[in-house]
Formats: sequence, structure tokens, C-alpha cells
Amino acid sequence: MQQLKHIDIVYGEHPERNQRRRHLRISALAGNVLNLDGMWPEQQAAVLPEFLEKLNEAFRVLGDEPFIIHLEGLVDHEPDIQKMLGLIPAAPMEEEPA
Repeated sequence: MQQLKHIDIVYGEHPERNQRRRHLRISALAGNVLNLDGMWPEQQAAVLPEFLEKLNEAFRVLGDEPFIIHLEGLVDHEPDIQKMLGLIPAAPMEEEPA
């Protein structure tokens, strides 16, 4: 079975900072494509065009290879990013019967 390439879009907190800081990171293949580290959601929204440009670069690198996009914990931006990328959210996993 072919291993799928992964593009991770991670939204979380910086543990080493006192205030709740959020970051958005895209990593594809060998390294980070864009790191919006320590920005507040409003600042991140202002750079979303660059975000999409960098994500398109990742798609070009991946070429025709199948891949998985992970949107993890994007509390504020997940619906906007999914809409901009034309993504259909994955169906929730069904719980196994007890």
C-alpha cells in the first residue's frame, strides 16, 4: 500500500509563553512551508493570502501524489481555511459498539 504524503496545518499554543499565543504551521514533505508563529488570529487572517500561496507551493511539490491534509485544532480558522482550500471535512469516525 502506498504511503500518503501529509500536509499538517497545526493550530495550538506555545507552552513556553505566559500568554495564550496561537500559531499556525504548515509542514509538507521535508520541512515547513510557512510558519505564522506567535500571531493572534487577527494577524493570521491578514496573512492568509500568503498562507494559501505557500500551501499551493506544497501542492506543486507533491505533484500528482495522493496526500492527506490534517487540520488540527483550528478553532478560529478551520471553517475559513476549509472553504478557501475547497476541502470537504472528513466524516466523523463512528464509535464502535460497546
